Amino acid sequence: MHPDVLLHPFSLCYSQSFTLYQCAHCNVFVTVRGCGYRGLRYDAGEGKWGTETSVFRRILCVRSVPQLRCIFQEYDKICKYTIEQSCKREMSGNLLKGVRTIIRFAEDHHLYFATVLYKSMKGLGTDDRQLVRTVVSRCEYDMVEIKQAFQRKYGKPLSKMIRGDCSGDYKECLLRLIGE
Repeated sequence: MHPDVLLHPFSLCYSQSFTLYQCAHCNVFVTVRGCGYRGLRYDAGEGKWGTETSVFRRILCVRSVPQLRCIFQEYDKICKYTIEQSCKREMSGNLLKGVRTIIRFAEDHHLYFATVLYKSMKGLGTDDRQLVRTVVSRCEYDMVEIKQAFQRKYGKPLSKMIRGDCSGDYKECLLRLIGE
């Protein structure tokens, strides 16, 4: 099979019929093999003894973010677990950590970065390296959306958390970078 053909992520049956469909939630066209529920559900993990992690890795590393969102939505429709829950049940260690990071980023990257910022400041002490790295890398792109996601998830503004966790010129610099 040609490597440029997009397969439904959990479809490994060997039917030669392909269909092109547009994902209902975004402008991504995906080509899927003509498999039914059974082929989609059981091929890579949930219905199989052991896991073909290579299938998960290939999909997560090759597909674009919009394609991954569509794949995750389709997976949720046919399985009793979300893609993240399935991965947690089937994987462990650093592989699981990497896969969950990709999934969370693809699902909502603003919420992902809001969570990274929160974790860098929660509890005793601050992970200054992570905090600065995230703020500096996102301040020119989507900090407004990240601040909104932070407010929605944690119920307080990002600026308030920075003011409570940091001090001096360091605090002022971070606040300016996030647009406060």
